[in-house]
Amino acid sequence: MVCSCKTGNPRVFDVLGVPGKRTMQAIKPQDDDLARKVQQWRARQRRVGKQRRSRLDNLVPCDVLSEDGFEVLEGLLMINHKKRFTAAAALQLPWFTDNSDDYSPAPQRD
Repeated sequence: MVCSCKTGNPRVFDVLGVPGKRTMQAIKPQDDDLARKVQQWRARQRRVGKQRRSRLDNLVPCDVLSEDGFEVLEGLLMINHKKRFTAAAALQLPWFTDNSDDYSPAPQRD
C-alpha cells in the first residue's frame, strides 16, 4: 500500500476503500506524505460521489469465490495490519476447513 501511495496512484483504495480515520490512527503511518495522500483520496471519493467502501465484491463475483472464500480474501487484504488475518487464522476459517464435496480432488500422481 505504501508504495502505491508514494507513486500517487493508490489503486488499492479503489478496491478496498479509503482507510477511515480510526484505521489510519491504528496503522500510524510514519510518512506524513502518506497521511496527506489518504486525505486527498478521501476528498476525491467524496467529489466523484463514491459511497461504497469496497469494490472487492464486484471484482471477485460470488460465482467465482464463495462467501467463505470472500471472507478469507477480505481478511487477508485488510489495510489495518492489526485486523488483518494471519495465515494461521485464515487456515482455521470454513473456506479451508469445510470438507464439502463442491470440488473434485486433485488427480493422484503415479
